[in-house]
Amino acid sequence: MRIRLISVVIFVLFAITSLTCAQDVSISGSIGGRVTILQTFGIALHSEVSLTSGDFKLGGSTDFDIYPTPGGNGMLWSEYSLGMVTLGGEIYLGILPLSFSSMDIYADADLFSVTSDDGFLSSSGQLKLWVGIYPSFTSTLTGTLSFAAGPGSIKSTTILDLLPFGFSSQDLSFEIAFLDTTIGDNGPSLTGKLGGDFPIYPSFSGTVWVSMTAELNGITFTSKTTLVVLPFGFSSQYVKMDFDFNPFEFYISATFTTTDPQVEAGFSYSFP
Repeated sequence: MRIRLISVVIFVLFAITSLTCAQDVSISGSIGGRVTILQTFGIALHSEVSLTSGDFKLGGSTDFDIYPTPGGNGMLWSEYSLGMVTLGGEIYLGILPLSFSSMDIYADADLFSVTSDDGFLSSSGQLKLWVGIYPSFTSTLTGTLSFAAGPGSIKSTTILDLLPFGFSSQDLSFEIAFLDTTIGDNGPSLTGKLGGDFPIYPSFSGTVWVSMTAELNGITFTSKTTLVVLPFGFSSQYVKMDFDFNPFEFYISATFTTTDPQVEAGFSYSFP
């Protein structure tokens, strides 16, 4: 336990020292809460904050349950951007009682990003090396390829286990924006998207979804219907109403499945 706490202290001190020595430090974040109405009544608070200085970032977040059972978790993270490569680390903590959950480091690399002169066609590729240090030493390599043509895009995600080496998963997904318009001069803006996700390996499955959004004067209504492809059937219906009165935001959402519905309401305050 002592080694874990020392690791956290070193991580935080290094990040704070780096930001203190830097100039033009900016801070942003949010605090908020939510009330779960169905299925089980509950109250929780959450917060997040990030400090940025040039290419260096430091941040943290907490999610704390007040009722019915006090407890929660938190995360500390830092990132440093080196052009096409971003190096970072994360520490996950338990709250009440305080405990050290996990620690990892990672490196993200943007391999390429190409767009045609007219902007209709585009493609990009990324690699992410992730190394879990605690509670067990493990590592994965994730490769992502994306292709877009006009309103449609497809993405391939491949994950390899490095320690021990093996093929972990292969996933294909697509998205098509079929609606993007504004009704009248001062009417609501409407957007619609059709998408799907198809895990190929280790087992084949798939879901497709349709999302519709209407926005007017800071009030946004979102509806998303998800269907299972194999075997074909209903998965879930999600609806959400957002009230954005910058810097405050309020929402109420509901998720309906083949079992019991889930309903919650919440708020957040963003700064600066």
